[in-house]
Amino acid sequence: MTGCTACPVCGASASREVYRIEQAPVTCAAVFASAAQARAVPTGRVDLVVCEACGFLYNSAFDAETAQSGARYESSQAASAHFGSFAKQLANDWVERYQLRGQAIIEVGCGHGEFLAQMLAAGVGRGIGIDPLADPARVPIELRSQLRVLPERFESLVDTLAGVALICRHTLEHVADPARFLAAVRAWCAAASGRVALFEVPATERVLTEGAFWDIYYE
Repeated sequence: MTGCTACPVCGASASREVYRIEQAPVTCAAVFASAAQARAVPTGRVDLVVCEACGFLYNSAFDAETAQSGARYESSQAASAHFGSFAKQLANDWVERYQLRGQAIIEVGCGHGEFLAQMLAAGVGRGIGIDPLADPARVPIELRSQLRVLPERFESLVDTLAGVALICRHTLEHVADPARFLAAVRAWCAAASGRVALFEVPATERVLTEGAFWDIYYE
C-alpha cells in the first residue's frame, strides 16, 4: 500500500479515520548502537482507518518503500518466560487439535524459527519457516535435520512447499497486500486435501478498549 485510499482487502472506498499519528518511527524492532541512531530513524504517518464495508482496520498512509528492516531487526520474544509459556501451550493445542503429530508444517513469518521449535517439541515431524528476515544460522544445530528457515517471501515459494498445515502468527497485520497474501494461502490449502491454515493476530478489540496506543505502529 502506498497512500492507500481503497480498502486493501475488499477494495471499498468508504472508510472512517479512527486514529492518527503524525510522526511514527518506521521501525519498532530494530536494535541500534546508540540513542542518537535510534532517534534518527525516519518517521511516517499513521492514518488508522476502518473500512465501512468489511470492517478491516489499516493504515491508509502506509508506504512499503518507507518501512525499514534488515540485519538490525530483532522481533523475537523467545527469551520471555511469559511468551514462551503461551507459545508452548498453543503449540500443544494445535498439534492435538489438528492431528499434526509427525506431520510436516509451514510457518509464514517465522522469525528465526522459535515457534517451529515449539511445534517440534509438541510432536510435529518437521517444519519449514518462511521469513525475509530469517537467519538460518540461528536455528539450533540439533534441530536442523527437522527445521529449516528460508529468507524468502511466501508468494514466491507457494507452489513448492509441502505440508499439512500453514501457520501464520502475528504476521498478517504487517502484510502490505493482505488480499493477495490470503489468496496465496488459499491456493496452497486447496492444492492438497486436508490442509489447514492457522492464524493468530492481535485483538483489535483489546487495543481499542484499552486505548493501547503502544500497540499501534507504522510497520
